[in-house]
Amino acid sequence: MPITPHLPAEFLRRMEADPMMADCQSWIFSKDFQVTRWNIVEIGVEEGPDQSVRIDVPPSDVLYAYKSGQIHRAAMNADPLHLCEIIRLGADMNLKDSNGLTALQLAMECLLCSAFIPSNQLKRIRFIARTLIEQHVDIEYAPDTLTPLHSACLARDWELIELLLHHGARTTTPGLRHPADLLTSASDKERFRNLEKTPKTRPPQPCPCWSGKLLADCHAVDQPYPDTFYCICGSKRQYGKCCKKRGKLYFHRWNTEERYLKVKFQYDLGDALQLLGGRGSTQEIADAQMISMPRKFLPSETLSEEETRRFLERIRDGMQPKGLIEPAYGYAMQKLQFLPR
Repeated sequence: MPITPHLPAEFLRRMEADPMMADCQSWIFSKDFQVTRWNIVEIGVEEGPDQSVRIDVPPSDVLYAYKSGQIHRAAMNADPLHLCEIIRLGADMNLKDSNGLTALQLAMECLLCSAFIPSNQLKRIRFIARTLIEQHVDIEYAPDTLTPLHSACLARDWELIELLLHHGARTTTPGLRHPADLLTSASDKERFRNLEKTPKTRPPQPCPCWSGKLLADCHAVDQPYPDTFYCICGSKRQYGKCCKKRGKLYFHRWNTEERYLKVKFQYDLGDALQLLGGRGSTQEIADAQMISMPRKFLPSETLSEEETRRFLERIRDGMQPKGLIEPAYGYAMQKLQFLPR
């Protein structure tokens, strides 16, 4: 059976073409991780992120003794694709192992030995650290009195120093040395002080589905579960060839409190499927379901202004040009800004 990573095809293609990946055999293509992927997809629906994402690595792995998670393994092995897929599958990005280290801390510790690390591997470690920082992990956590900013200064890694400061990393923490004290030259200290003076607001989080969009423009609202991903029913078949054919629609949405992409369901799509004549994407079928419902059953009270705007845009730009909705009906919806039922 072919292995299908839960990553966008274009993102995967671009990552594999990156020179830093030339000598990296990602674990996401292994048979062992295929089993892990199936278990996560099947079990994670009701429970949120599957426990195997958080604590399970093979007993033969050196990280097993430290109760590490898949995300720690990705950091230690300098495996960007593993990191990105395990985040999409629901890993706790701030998970601590039994030594109290997060994946970001592990990556930063590796950078302290940069003189002994091959060039491509070093680039992958930096990618992992940068990705975690941009995903809004905790950048103030300080096991062994070192925050990520302290470690970046010790490693004299200006790319990460600037990124951490740009994301609002504190430079004064009670009980900890000032990060600039770990820089050895006067010019480096001055450079740090100049960077420190600029007020920072943490940039918005990129969507952890790796679409290239910001989270606010993507999975902050419901997005269709990809047809090529494995079905959550446990069949080990692609969703588009499994439950979707039986009228079960799955969606992903970012869970703000637990910080992972959570799956939700929609069932009983007979009216919607009939409306589209068996055609249409997952999103179009779901939109058709909303149109075909009596108004009292529509989730209007739960739709934000942004969700309503996007819904009407999909009707205008997607369903109307394809002839999936009556033109006059679609026009009325756009004009009145609501479902005319």
